[in-house]
Amino acid sequence: LKLQSVAAPRHCFAPRMAVCKLHRALSLLLLLLVAVEAKDGKGFFDVDWSDPSHAAMELGWRTAKILMALSPLIVIVMLFCCTKDDPEEEELRRKKKFDFSLAGAD
Repeated sequence: LKLQSVAAPRHCFAPRMAVCKLHRALSLLLLLLVAVEAKDGKGFFDVDWSDPSHAAMELGWRTAKILMALSPLIVIVMLFCCTKDDPEEEELRRKKKFDFSLAGAD
């Protein structure tokens, strides 16, 4: 008797893979934003480190501004990647869509 392992269908991992891809893309975008310098020559990490608490607050505020600026894009991407209907509900909607009768037909 030979036992075979049953692998999950590939579509089961699709949402998880989409979230991973989204995470990678956002991480890359954040790294690019950090690497790019502003017009006045001030980089993302160029803060006054003589007062560490003020520097941490400044970095937190800069990060918050970037996240607020990208939040509409993040929401749109998450909307397309992470929404999924039940297969039964989707099938019912498709049947309703084409379930009609013509006025002259018996």
